[in-house]
Amino acid sequence: MKKLFSLDIAKSKLKYNFHRPKEIILATHQFEEVSEILIESEAEKDELYDTFVTFQTAYTYDVLDYELPRSDIKKLCTLYINRDILRSIKKDYFHKNFDDFLWKYIKDNLHKVLSYAINLYIQIRDYSREYVQRFGNLIVECLSVNTQELLRPWREANFIFSPNASQMIADKFFENQKFDEVLRELPFSNEMQLQSPILLNAVRLIFNSSIFIGNTKILMLRDIFKGERYREILPECITAICQDDIIKNNMIKKELPTEDTYMHQLINFLVEKWGDPRQSNFNDNGWRFLDNQLLSYLRFIFAKSDLELFMMIMAKCHKETNWKYREKFWNAYLKYVRRTRVFLTDEGAYEARRYMLDNPNKQLYYGEISRDKSMILLEFDDFYIVEWSHSGKLLILTDLNKYQVEAIFSSMSMREENMKKPGYYYAWNNVVDEIAHSSPDTYSWQRKVETILEDKFNLIPTQSYRL
Repeated sequence: MKKLFSLDIAKSKLKYNFHRPKEIILATHQFEEVSEILIESEAEKDELYDTFVTFQTAYTYDVLDYELPRSDIKKLCTLYINRDILRSIKKDYFHKNFDDFLWKYIKDNLHKVLSYAINLYIQIRDYSREYVQRFGNLIVECLSVNTQELLRPWREANFIFSPNASQMIADKFFENQKFDEVLRELPFSNEMQLQSPILLNAVRLIFNSSIFIGNTKILMLRDIFKGERYREILPECITAICQDDIIKNNMIKKELPTEDTYMHQLINFLVEKWGDPRQSNFNDNGWRFLDNQLLSYLRFIFAKSDLELFMMIMAKCHKETNWKYREKFWNAYLKYVRRTRVFLTDEGAYEARRYMLDNPNKQLYYGEISRDKSMILLEFDDFYIVEWSHSGKLLILTDLNKYQVEAIFSSMSMREENMKKPGYYYAWNNVVDEIAHSSPDTYSWQRKVETILEDKFNLIPTQSYRL
């Protein structure tokens, strides 16, 4: 019988430089929130590098004709999975036959740490590498002769250790379109379901597929992304399903989706998941990870929705009789708008709630304002427009304090007097101009605003603003 040998004991006796390179990136997968920023434990990296140097040095000194404890065999499995990363950093560390020796040692001893090897395998990021496939095949081989009842589900689902596992799981979903049923057939624990790249890649394949169209995609989103599940890949899946030809064309031209598209339902789903992006300038949660073109298009849709809400409330609740002129004018500049925020009076908020009851597929997002005037704030790249429902001049502001701006957009309520006059959210030097809505039928105020926007901000209307 071989004598027991420990890497920890060996390390203290070997004279070698154990200072690891900083650029080691582990081959297994972990996520931090939704950002896909890898959490790599410094302790894990240190242990990996220590194992590597100790085992290889012991191999060089020819002192490895011993039996290693299970804890060390686990370390060697981790070392093997990370072999290419270590090789890329220190090529000269790999002696001629070290790879073959390491693999032979693992092959002879993997059956002793089979559960650990399975958990390690399903956390690997890249299954296309030949040595990873060899590791998966060895697991299948060990499972075939293992009789433990605890590992029976893995024996029955040994396709998971194939490089095509993600596609096979996606195909199962394509057959019955019920993701939880597919998961129940797999041996993954709840934690594994959330972390394994095998499942994450399967979800990616599902949403990159052209099999599903229209509202079916929204049902898929709600089914697969329940709660916080797979939140780190939701942005890329949203981008994938928006590769629909109609939506892509609308994005390029910045045209509104028609009522029969699923874009409105998609927006409602994202607001449920990530909150109203206008309150955080699209910087919170998953909004900031969306494709730039898609994000720009969503800004446009939100702005259009807010403008329609504001005009609807003006028509229903306020004395303004020329609101159609304002709607036509701002539609001509809507493609330049980055963000909007509507504040409604009590009467306006009542009308908005009633509208949503009559139109359950549409959600309106707004704050409330004191007194009797509703307000819409339009944010452009270099300036802001404040419009009142009635008895208020159009206000053009620039160089606002960023924190004050965010305070406005994040507020659920607003005091009218704080926005009507300088001193609270802005100062006199922030005011570019104040323009009364005089003679709208002769386009008097419209021409004044058009001139300011062109001369000071280089913006021209994208369509006619004449009725």
